[in-house]
Amino acid sequence: MQAKFLTSVEVQSLQERLSLYEKQIEALKKRVICTRKDQEALRVRGRARMIELLGDPDSENFKANKRRGFSMLWSEYRQWFKPIRSYRDTLEKDYDAGIKFIEEWIPSVQQAISLSCCPLCQQQPGMTEIDDLKLCRSCAKIINEGR
Repeated sequence: MQAKFLTSVEVQSLQERLSLYEKQIEALKKRVICTRKDQEALRVRGRARMIELLGDPDSENFKANKRRGFSMLWSEYRQWFKPIRSYRDTLEKDYDAGIKFIEEWIPSVQQAISLSCCPLCQQQPGMTEIDDLKLCRSCAKIINEGR
């Protein structure tokens, strides 16, 4: 079997085609949304985050604030990953960043107050009022000790 050597013209032609294919692949990556499995993982992670912030799904706090909480979470998510209309439209290339966004999402103090979460620790539902703020027992205790 004889080896065939490519001419410089053939090599240049192959390099041009390769470059074109690489550009096409990059363009496709900007349009491919994540799989249904990944979409479900985003939804589940969003729900888990809301449970972390609002407490047990059977609690009154969760039941009273879940709609507002999910609305705020997904609204900020859409703004962060513009121009998507839903977490289901998350691009495959943005999936890991989407999971990280959800895991690290903390409502602003104003949002936390409207969700009845403690605006200081953001983790426990508000239970005690101090100066018109609803705080969890732990944070209220710390503030009262400092007075």
